Amino acid sequence: MGGQPQLRVLAVGDAELIDLVASQQDGGTKLTKGLAEKVADDFDGKYKVELEFRPGASAAELIDDLAGLQADPPDVVILSLLPDIVGEGRLDVESFRASLRALCAFLKEAGSYVLIANVSTFDRADTMTNYFGSSGDSPSLRAHKVASTILDLSNELGISVIDSDRLLAEIGAHGHVEGLGSYSAEASGVIRDEIYRIMADYGFFEERPLLAQAGAKQR
Repeated sequence: MGGQPQLRVLAVGDAELIDLVASQQDGGTKLTKGLAEKVADDFDGKYKVELEFRPGASAAELIDDLAGLQADPPDVVILSLLPDIVGEGRLDVESFRASLRALCAFLKEAGSYVLIANVSTFDRADTMTNYFGSSGDSPSLRAHKVASTILDLSNELGISVIDSDRLLAEIGAHGHVEGLGSYSAEASGVIRDEIYRIMADYGFFEERPLLAQAGAKQR
């Protein structure tokens, strides 16, 4: 049921995700007003967002790292998959997809809403135009593969995509991407607002039943 006075939001990631949801007072480095402050201000303190943080890891590792959540699941889990993007060699897409699917299914079964942030695929240093014969995936190519996998699982399981790649493209990635998964304060605020919008769409800030995260297989 939406309209609960306190919401627990677990952010699973490192600095790249902390900077999108936490104010400078709460450990971020980009935002003067994080997700918690925005919700409090917009609703005059009616709703309180309690942010919790867990270190980032690959999707395969997070299955074990987050196993304890089943006993006390947060309302929302936000995942950063940057560790899967910065890996070396070629991304094993099928293995990654299986791990991420298992992780998302577990979190949903535990009772949490799942939001996954992709990253901007813009990379000033990546000028490759032909990938034939390359020894491994560039970070930009891995980011594309991860984003595509997230979209597939969103359709299948109903999880929400925080489309940082699209948002950065809209405001001009060249002026706002500082590194892989690292953005300017303005861009970080835009992504924070998107997280807020997704949560509002589900009904967390209204006294009504929450919309279900139902994918193609549950309809």
